[in-house]
Amino acid sequence: MTPNPLTPNADDALHRAEIRAKRFWLGGICSIFAAQFAIWGIAVVLTHRDPAYAVVPEYDWRAMHWNEYVAAQRASEALHWTCHVEAGDLDALWERPLRIVFRDAEGVLIGGADVRVRMFHQAQAGQQLERVLQEQRDGSYLVHVPMRRAGWWRLHITAQRGDASYLDERAVHVTGLPR
Repeated sequence: MTPNPLTPNADDALHRAEIRAKRFWLGGICSIFAAQFAIWGIAVVLTHRDPAYAVVPEYDWRAMHWNEYVAAQRASEALHWTCHVEAGDLDALWERPLRIVFRDAEGVLIGGADVRVRMFHQAQAGQQLERVLQEQRDGSYLVHVPMRRAGWWRLHITAQRGDASYLDERAVHVTGLPR
């Protein structure tokens, strides 16, 4: 008996079911890969647009040159200088006066130093400011910086006078909102 091509047989139904199963599983696996790709794409876009997601510069340098960094910190501590930082209120230009006073071990003001500060708000580490402070008549050092955002600011202060090099890192809390 010859099979009638117009009537389905069991082999043909099995073949169609196998094709449907292959398409189902292949489509499911490809859908999972596509969803994973979309999730990673969204994550990459969000992290690159978020100003809070940043790697602070020089961390890799510190890791690679840790001994040099520690030696510079120890040399700075051996000077026995103290550093007092004061951030004022916002002015009409939306800048704050940042005043830094250095004293030696006897409490005498330290003048004639080249003072620099690198700072960033802890919520926006990718947006860093770097300024040179000007020495004032009272022995302090002053600069006006656009510290508009309230909260914690991270300051990296360096003072160079002759062969003496002072390093200081600290967090300063700034209150108030911009006008």
